[in-house]
Amino acid sequence: MNVWLPPAQLAQMEQLVSMNTGLPLATTSSADPRGFGLGLAQQFNPELGRFWFYEWETLGYRVAHLWWPDEDLLLVLAANSEPAPEQDKLGALAVAIHAILNSTGRMPCCP
Repeated sequence: MNVWLPPAQLAQMEQLVSMNTGLPLATTSSADPRGFGLGLAQQFNPELGRFWFYEWETLGYRVAHLWWPDEDLLLVLAANSEPAPEQDKLGALAVAIHAILNSTGRMPCCP
């Protein structure tokens, strides 16, 4: 991973705490699918696998950054809306785009 942070700071940033239990979490899994670090989160989703993400929101605008290190894939989604939680489709859009990339063989690193 090519980053601009010193290794020690990156390691701190990637230390996760379970969003279920509040305890330290080495990595997410189907049993404990969401972890949060210093500004970053990691999630395990059966459709998407394991990925890191960051979501930024302000005054009705949102940008979500999703990164799959094993697939060398970064997906950035931006929306000029902040819908009610039951109407939020940004996650469904990420699943759909990821599925299209997988089905067409267009993942950057993977056949």
